[in-house]
Amino acid sequence: GDLRFLNRFHLAWFGLFLFGTVGAWTGLYGVVVLSLLLRQASPFLAALALPSLGIVVKKVIVFATADVYRKAVYIPRRDGDAFTVCGDQRSLAAGCIEATH
Repeated sequence: GDLRFLNRFHLAWFGLFLFGTVGAWTGLYGVVVLSLLLRQASPFLAALALPSLGIVVKKVIVFATADVYRKAVYIPRRDGDAFTVCGDQRSLAAGCIEATH
């Protein structure tokens, strides 16, 4: 049989997919909770923290998705690696990014 699964590229891509969806939601919920806690001390700082930290979480997810896609999907395919991730992975990358919005 063909054992073209569960190598470092697949695991990196799967890990990013989990981080890019569940991790993004958890990170954004954490930002909201932090903002609510900060609101008790300073409503002004809470109003600044919520959009600022939300943007930071979203940017981290987008940059991580692009970086892992390049390293785990694009470069192995370009180099002709036999264990590359097969199929169209762009829709999964877009799904990670869309999940943060």
